[in-house]
Amino acid sequence: MAKQQNNSGAEGGSFDKRLNEDIKGWAKSPSEWTQARNAVNNTTSGDIGEISNEMSNYICSSAPYTIIGTIHLVGDEWAIFSTNDTDSEIGRFVESDCSYTKIVNDPCLNFNRDNLIIGVGRKTFECNRRVYWDDARNPSRTLDLDDVPWIQECETIDSCEICTDTTAIDCAKIRLEPLMSNLSFTVSVGPSSGELPNGQYYVAGAYVVNGERVTDYSLPSLPIGLFTHDNLSSSLEVTIENADDEAFDEFELVLIRLVSRNTTGRIVGTYSTRQKTIVIDNLNLQAAEVPFGPASILIRNPIADSSDGIFQNGKYLIRTGPTDKFDFNYQPLANQIKSKWVSIEYDTDYYRNGGTHTGYMRDETYAFFIRWIYNTGDKSNSYHIPGRVSTLQEQAIIGGNDSLVDTQDGVISYRWRVQNTAIIDPLYPTSTLPDGGNVIGGGDMAYWESSEIYDDDLPEVWNGTYINEQGINIGNTTNTNFDLCGKEIRHHKFPDNASDNVTGNIITNHYNFDGTKIRVMGVAFENILPPVNNEGVVIDNIVGYEVLRGSRLGNKTVIAKGMINNMREYDIPNSSQTTGKKGLYANYPFNPVTYNDRFLNAEATISAPLQSGQDYVKNEDGGGLSPYGTDQVKKDIFTFHSPELSFRQPYLTAKELKIYGEIYGTATGNFEEVEDHPKHKLIGDAAFIIATVLGLGYVIGKMDGGDKKISIEGSSLKSDTAGTGTAVGTGGVWGLNDPVGTALWATKAAAYNTAGSLAQNTFFNNQDSLAIFLGATFGSAAFGLLPGGVQSGDTKAIAAFKVEYRKQKAIAAANFGVDTPKYTTTQSQDSDFSKLPRLLRAAQGAITFTQYWAEGIDAVLNLIYSLIPFTQYAYRYQAHCLYNKFKAPTGTLRNSLLDQNYVGSNLQTFASTYQINNIYRSKTVALQTQLPILNTTNIDNTQKTLRDVLGASGELWKKERKFEPFTTTAASHYVGIKQRQLNQYGQIANIIQIPISTGTTDRGLVTNPTNSPIFFNGDVYIGRYSEKNTMFFFYNWMENMPDGTEFDYRLNKMLTHPKFWMDTEPFDLNEFVTSIGTLITNFNWSDIQTPRDKFALDRKNVSPGFRIKNAAMYLFNSGVREFFVESEINVDYRDYDEGLEVSRHYDHREYSDLKTIFSTNYIKSGNFYKYDYSLSINKLFNNLTVGWGNVQARNYNPAISETCYKYRPNRVLYSLPQSTEIVNDNWRIFLANNYKDFGSRVSSVEKIGKNGAIFFFDNESPIQVQGVDILQTDQETKITIGDGGLFSQPMQNVSNANKPHEYGSCQNRLSVINTPAGLYYISQNQGKIFQMGTQLTEISNIMMKWWFSKYLPYKLTDDFPDFELIDNPVVGIGCQSVFDNDNQVCFFSKKDYKLRKDIEDLVEYTGKGKMFTVNKRLRVELGDPRYFEDASWTVSYDPKSKGWISYHDWHPDLTIPSKNTFMTTKMGGIWKHADTTSSYCKFYGKDYPFEVEFTLNTKTEVHTLRNILYYMEVFKYAENGDDRFHVLDFNFDEAIVYNSEQCSGLLDLNLMPKNNAPKIVTYPRINPTSIDILYSKEEQKYRFNQFWDVTDNRGEFDLDIQRTIFLTEPNGYVRNLNPDNLNYAKEALQRKKFRHYKNTVLLRRKVSGDKNMKIALAVQLTLRSPR
Repeated sequence: MAKQQNNSGAEGGSFDKRLNEDIKGWAKSPSEWTQARNAVNNTTSGDIGEISNEMSNYICSSAPYTIIGTIHLVGDEWAIFSTNDTDSEIGRFVESDCSYTKIVNDPCLNFNRDNLIIGVGRKTFECNRRVYWDDARNPSRTLDLDDVPWIQECETIDSCEICTDTTAIDCAKIRLEPLMSNLSFTVSVGPSSGELPNGQYYVAGAYVVNGERVTDYSLPSLPIGLFTHDNLSSSLEVTIENADDEAFDEFELVLIRLVSRNTTGRIVGTYSTRQKTIVIDNLNLQAAEVPFGPASILIRNPIADSSDGIFQNGKYLIRTGPTDKFDFNYQPLANQIKSKWVSIEYDTDYYRNGGTHTGYMRDETYAFFIRWIYNTGDKSNSYHIPGRVSTLQEQAIIGGNDSLVDTQDGVISYRWRVQNTAIIDPLYPTSTLPDGGNVIGGGDMAYWESSEIYDDDLPEVWNGTYINEQGINIGNTTNTNFDLCGKEIRHHKFPDNASDNVTGNIITNHYNFDGTKIRVMGVAFENILPPVNNEGVVIDNIVGYEVLRGSRLGNKTVIAKGMINNMREYDIPNSSQTTGKKGLYANYPFNPVTYNDRFLNAEATISAPLQSGQDYVKNEDGGGLSPYGTDQVKKDIFTFHSPELSFRQPYLTAKELKIYGEIYGTATGNFEEVEDHPKHKLIGDAAFIIATVLGLGYVIGKMDGGDKKISIEGSSLKSDTAGTGTAVGTGGVWGLNDPVGTALWATKAAAYNTAGSLAQNTFFNNQDSLAIFLGATFGSAAFGLLPGGVQSGDTKAIAAFKVEYRKQKAIAAANFGVDTPKYTTTQSQDSDFSKLPRLLRAAQGAITFTQYWAEGIDAVLNLIYSLIPFTQYAYRYQAHCLYNKFKAPTGTLRNSLLDQNYVGSNLQTFASTYQINNIYRSKTVALQTQLPILNTTNIDNTQKTLRDVLGASGELWKKERKFEPFTTTAASHYVGIKQRQLNQYGQIANIIQIPISTGTTDRGLVTNPTNSPIFFNGDVYIGRYSEKNTMFFFYNWMENMPDGTEFDYRLNKMLTHPKFWMDTEPFDLNEFVTSIGTLITNFNWSDIQTPRDKFALDRKNVSPGFRIKNAAMYLFNSGVREFFVESEINVDYRDYDEGLEVSRHYDHREYSDLKTIFSTNYIKSGNFYKYDYSLSINKLFNNLTVGWGNVQARNYNPAISETCYKYRPNRVLYSLPQSTEIVNDNWRIFLANNYKDFGSRVSSVEKIGKNGAIFFFDNESPIQVQGVDILQTDQETKITIGDGGLFSQPMQNVSNANKPHEYGSCQNRLSVINTPAGLYYISQNQGKIFQMGTQLTEISNIMMKWWFSKYLPYKLTDDFPDFELIDNPVVGIGCQSVFDNDNQVCFFSKKDYKLRKDIEDLVEYTGKGKMFTVNKRLRVELGDPRYFEDASWTVSYDPKSKGWISYHDWHPDLTIPSKNTFMTTKMGGIWKHADTTSSYCKFYGKDYPFEVEFTLNTKTEVHTLRNILYYMEVFKYAENGDDRFHVLDFNFDEAIVYNSEQCSGLLDLNLMPKNNAPKIVTYPRINPTSIDILYSKEEQKYRFNQFWDVTDNRGEFDLDIQRTIFLTEPNGYVRNLNPDNLNYAKEALQRKKFRHYKNTVLLRRKVSGDKNMKIALAVQLTLRSPR
């Protein structure tokens, strides 16, 4: 008989792997389970490989309201944020003792449950706990929990402010970007002498909190120049004009200085915001330098009021999704702002005394901008302020000479281009400024337009009348004058110096009429309207504005201003044979323009003018008049004198010379003897006559024999009063015709004069003796030849002789018409020749006579030279003129420049046809104009000689009168050289902007237009500029030589030809003898050489006498011209070299002695120009290449800006790195360049690696950044202005999937956790969960792929895609993760809801927050169970086994990681998880079931299921949580057995009664919705078998019946049996056994209580059941 076949079987499975929702069939591992609810894969005692019910959570502590955020502090301490949407609180929670302490409760925190807190915390240098957070509702904030900024009540006691805390927090002080009023400062020269070196100084400040700068630096003060010659004796006084002492206690003061062309910035110190003045008298060079250098004061870091979240990555604080200020469209309103020029008077020494109001260049064009300031201190873009609209008259085309500058170059000569059309407002209010400046007038700018145009395709920006898409006219105007789109760019042209064109006190000139005040040009603005948004509503968080100007660097039309002086022309000797050039020389010290030159002739001078006013000269060619012609003074060639071209020599590119007016003044000067010049003895012809006569006597004595003395009583001499020439008196004085008579008369005259002293000698000292020469030599017959006055036919020499004869005759009558005293004479004896025959005696006598006569003349001349004193004949003129008067110009004002060049102190070719002789003279600039320039109407009459000043009267020639000062008038044109710039400043966006504001100007009332104060901070100073100028008549002269040194000045003339000169070599008889021969040949009396021909001197009106005195020749004409000038050079700070007198310049306060200034020791050196350009405002570094502001981008669109750029979800900002040892709070510093824009919204940021970060995005794969900072200081602070250091290394994509896949995207920042097991996060909309380790791993694929793909995406957004609170698990929907550190398990949680299907047409979303409406009336909250089904879940993952574990019924508001397990929040409670053995499966106070489901299969064979068997142990733990008691019979209380066709229904499990058969047979018990069955418990084995299929109808015979076994809830893991599918009341014969190849068993414990259940193994006992 065959053996019976065994058909029984047992399929078992363990619980040591994972939850598997993906595989239900044959491929499922027996170690996996298909469902677990509130299960864990270990217990507190371990029990690995078994599945257990989860420990309950318990409330550890609670906050007063719903917790909306937590931030870890230190250790187990947390900051807890809670609110009920009305009240808000921040508290401190300590996990170890479950304590909660209120820190602050204040409504101003303004928390709301719709806006969760996202932030980080750190321990500070002071060991305080500081938190940083964002909620996308309020501004980003930071709070020191140990030093709360309470609102204080303060009082001042004994100059000390005492403050007491209130219980209210000052929420303005906890802003990460604080509210503030901007600091502003003024600086002035300090009250004490200090040690600050020469340079330019200004200050800026920034508010600090706990020593850390938390704001940008303020606008700098107006710069002040400090200058002393010794370079170390100055100090500064800083006045704090505005400091926010309510928001801040302290500020940091920074001093920026430009010294020796080097800019540095140092932190002076930290000061109380209540301090009003600070004195800086020295600067500690050890003081900290400004981080990033002085340029840091320009940096405007982005200030985002709020952001989506704050994260920490290593030492960086990262802000995601910042909300910027709205980039509003202000240009339509800026178009309506009106500019005004303003003239302000200051003392002439204003800048010398430390004045800081630099002005604007007259007749120059400037660009201006306005930008608006928020209450956080950050600034808007800059908006161009256009120049005014033109009038019809200004657009008219005009002609005339002034237009030639334009028309000859093909430029249209519009009136506005040819003329300055500025307007004077007679009603402009006058006032006095705080610094003492007096406003004297103002008006409208001149019209100016560029060849560039405004954008022609942006009417919404540039047109004031434009109506936007919302139907709003932002400009609020219909005036098309304010429409600029496509029109020429307009800037602002200041008036010129005589725009009012009136006589007298011209208010637009740069100084007043008498030169006692300078006038600084300022600017003001009117009709400033507040900015509005696109709806036309005033933006309320804007508190004021700042005004900026464009830098003139490269944008100047006025190159330089100064005075011009006419050049003079002369003929270069022999130039026609050489160069053919004409000679030019610079004018006299001032600008005399008369051609009647008082010092130079066109030909050489041999004798001086005969009397004042005459220009008769004796020239080398003989006879004739030769003054210069009228073309000597050039009307088209000038020297130009300007500090702009003197202190430096910029390349000359001027196109035009423009006359701005006449400047004139009184020149005060005098004549002086030239220092160190030797004196000389010059004799007249009378001395020569006497020498001749006495020479004859010498001859007689030699030829007549010995002499013997005799005494003679004298008698009176009478003159020929009748003028007939007849001699009268004893001896016939006028009639002596023989040698003896002549000698006797001469002897008598000599004796007469010998009786008196030389000082009383009227003959020698007072008169010339031409009459003696005439009478003694030629006799009375000579006088008879000259009977009357000068005849028309007389030669020049005869005419002079006649005049002189009558003059000498009158003199002789006066001197000799008295009784003469007794005198002694001699009587001759016979000579050696007396015995010779007459013929021989005559021949020998002629030869001997000539020899003896020459000897006698020379002897007498030598005697005369020895007897007369030395006299100084070398003189100089020196003067000073302050051009303190001004007159409006007339005639042609504009002139084209044909040539321009710098001229050195040498000979130089100019304009190809000229040679400029500028030897020894000051360097200058030569200009040639196209048209002649008329002389000034005030004629310069500074060219004077002594004879002009003293006249012909001998009295005034006395020495003490000779040097007295006298005054003349000096006059010149004040001009500017200009270049044409049709597109001056170019495009608006390219203009370098410089602030002219020093602080924020309050905007005033919210909607009303306002007017600005007067602004300065231009680039121009006004000062007294001086030049010394010397006209040299000779290129060499005697200096420090002995008196009487022989020197012929005619051989050293600088120019042809000086009128006044001398040859100091004593007269030689040979010159006379030689000239006699010439006379015989030419018969020209002027050829006769006498002593008078040795000089040409300026003298009083007398004839040349015995010796020459009261006469002068001139070596130099020197003068200082000093005039007020507009310049970028502060001429008040002109310097010199110590100990080097040649470097000194005229200074009306310190150095004004003309004699010293024009000392011959260094008169050749000219002007010395020394200036420290550090003292000029335009040399400040921020005036050069770095702008302070930016206009909106060219493609700016107001509509896009409002929707896109205000909120930047794709942007990340990051701070400077921070560490505990750094005192300063670098996490409050976000540098300008430290940001990164991505292609998608940044949802979260986590650190990865040493310095890197991983960024998660809504719609893109994550990006990993290996950020490394290389340039660091000791405190790891970047030393740049922010260079994107965190992103300095190449970014790495963590996924190579194509971008459209959005693989690995993350929409929930709370889902990202960094754990010891790796980084985990949820990709909610893709239904995936990832782990980031060495690579990106999709852990949701581990047997849960399909479940996650179905139940991870939100259900609520299927019905309401616009729902807002999609990352808010507290009151909205959202996903989050938490890590159980003890058990090394990750939990992923989703909060979600699904609208009930039966009412889906009745419920609508309000579009805001969590509120919905039912039937458009009833407002309900999300989660109301009447309308919403809960679709939330929590699922656990074990990184150790790389598998999913279970679903969980705790769905937290928020999760809190811990060093042990973890915590969650629910409402206001803080619940601790996995930390108690006293309760299981009770969450948030509610019991939840513990469920385990397993599926076992028999592969391809069908079996009949007979028994369910599982191995389980149940324990109850002691209070210590370590010891446990084995509870023997505790079991699941429900079970469900099912396969794809059959279902057991709900089985209520009951322990089989022990030894109670009657009770046993009562089971199973059929209930309406369940079946009570028995289970047996033997050792650790649990078994039950009382189950059958209770499926009502499987549709075998009725195909329309299709019923599911379960009804799964929207959360995807709670499944309820479908009651429609069950029929518990089936008859016994219809109860089918379970017959299938796989069967599933679900075990459930509804209430676990304090029992810890752990199931290890499950077995299905089956019977093989083949068909």
